[in-house]
Amino acid sequence: MDVNKVLQFVDKLVFENTGQHLNDVQRAVVEGTWNRQTYDDIAHNCHLTKNHVADVGCELWQILSTALDEDIKKSNFRSNLERVYVEKSQNICIGTNHNFTFGSQILNHSQSHLTENNINNQQKLPYRDLTLAPKIKNFCDRKSEIKFLENWIFNQDISLISI
Repeated sequence: MDVNKVLQFVDKLVFENTGQHLNDVQRAVVEGTWNRQTYDDIAHNCHLTKNHVADVGCELWQILSTALDEDIKKSNFRSNLERVYVEKSQNICIGTNHNFTFGSQILNHSQSHLTENNINNQQKLPYRDLTLAPKIKNFCDRKSEIKFLENWIFNQDISLISI
C-alpha cells in the first residue's frame, strides 16, 4: 500500500465519520506516521510545534478508532491499517456475470437460477481493489475438485461453499 492509497483510505474513513475531509496537518500526520516519522519530524516539516502535531494526531487516532472499531495509535497505525485494508479488499466481487474461474476453466452459472433480487444485490456491490492480492505462481490441476464444485453449484443449488 503506498502513501497515496493510505491518504485516500483514511480521508474516506474520516469523511464518513465527521463529514469533513482531512486537513493539511492531518494529512501530514498520516503521511509522516506511515513513513515512520516522529511527531518532531512531522512538526519540523510542517513548520508547526510538536505539541500541536501530537494533538492533531491524537484526535485523528480517536476518529479512526471509532471508524474501524479498533484501538488505533501512532505505534500501531500502519499495521492495523494494512490489515483492515487487506480484509476489506478480500471481499471481492468479480463482476455480475456469475462466471467462476478455476485455472483455465470457466464455469457459467445460468441466469435462470437467479432471482431478480439477487441480480440487483450483485449490481450494488462495490469495486474491490485487488492490488494487494497474492499472485498465483504455481497452479495444480484440480479436475476432481472442479467436478465436485460443479456438481454442488449447478446440480445441488448449494449457495455457499468455503474453499
